[in-house]
Amino acid sequence: MTGCWHPTPNFTKGRTQAVHWIIVHSTRGGSNDDYTATINWFANPVSQVSSHVLIARDGREARFVADEDTAWHAGAHNPYTLGLEFEQATADTPFTDGQLAKGAEQCHNWLEKFGDIAIVGHENTPQGIQGGKSDPGYLFDWSHFMEMIMADTEARQSIAILKQQESLKAAVGDNDMGVLIARLQYFGVLPVVTVKKPKLDGT
Repeated sequence: MTGCWHPTPNFTKGRTQAVHWIIVHSTRGGSNDDYTATINWFANPVSQVSSHVLIARDGREARFVADEDTAWHAGAHNPYTLGLEFEQATADTPFTDGQLAKGAEQCHNWLEKFGDIAIVGHENTPQGIQGGKSDPGYLFDWSHFMEMIMADTEARQSIAILKQQESLKAAVGDNDMGVLIARLQYFGVLPVVTVKKPKLDGT
């Protein structure tokens, strides 16, 4: 594993369910150094939150919870998810290429380790929708991010096929391919990356 380990009391040892999702978050702490602020927040037992990995704007990586343990980042989804945080001070703070590349590398490693799991934005999870979450938000380039994850794999070919199927755009009501790809993953339509549709009850 790469990245520096930072202890957190905010996790549950082990897992009660197999991993189904990687949930992408952004920090939104409003700090000039949201990376350090988030590390400190996760270390605080009062916060009751953590994630598996945090990626700084400069590409540094912090780890808080082992993959085999349960981080506290998405409510009822925690038992079957991995939490990936990106440093982002506000919703209008751009993500960096180095940051996305490091996050893509982490997702690729998790896909290699866990197999058929989906990559979902926090805002698109049932817990996120119910809680009014907006991360990672409109500045997160899903298309570029997925291309980095799936470079030189069969999944890239799958995306190319999907781009030719205009009916799919109409089906989701959005012409933005980054959003389309994310939604197709979430609903289990996109092959290779998501072979099985994630079950909303976590079973």
